[in-house]
Amino acid sequence: FDVFHGEQTTQQEVFLSSVKPILPHILNGQNASVFAYGPTGAGKTHTMLGTAEQPGVIPRAVREVFNLVSAKDENEGWDYSIGMSYLEIYNEKVLDLLSPSSQDLPIREDKDKNILIPGLTHTTLSSFSDFDKQFVPATLNRTTASTKLNQRSSRSHAILLIKV
Repeated sequence: FDVFHGEQTTQQEVFLSSVKPILPHILNGQNASVFAYGPTGAGKTHTMLGTAEQPGVIPRAVREVFNLVSAKDENEGWDYSIGMSYLEIYNEKVLDLLSPSSQDLPIREDKDKNILIPGLTHTTLSSFSDFDKQFVPATLNRTTASTKLNQRSSRSHAILLIKV
């Protein structure tokens, strides 16, 4: 892994040191991943989501992607589109957080070894506000349960896919 952040590290420090440097690469067609790992109660969900006052990695990264796209010179010959899909894996089931009534979705691999999830909702975003209006309610669809360490612990692995 790339870095360890202690409990005194701010949301801004995590974003600036671990996430912002990789974001320009996605406008060049490269993939980028941010993965939070740790035991229950370590703050993974808080680091990724944050609060309205202190946004986490995800809202900061999506805002930065919109900033990068809007800063691009239109004369470069590229037209950018930004979209998202949001899923959780819980008890070996893949659930679409943007369409909570959906059932367990299959995971497939195509002949080129690309991972596909047929039926997963993909929605186009025109602004950060668009993202926020869909992401916040979808996050509430995540599976949670009580643990000995946390009253309302995320019990699933959530994956947000931003496609540029």
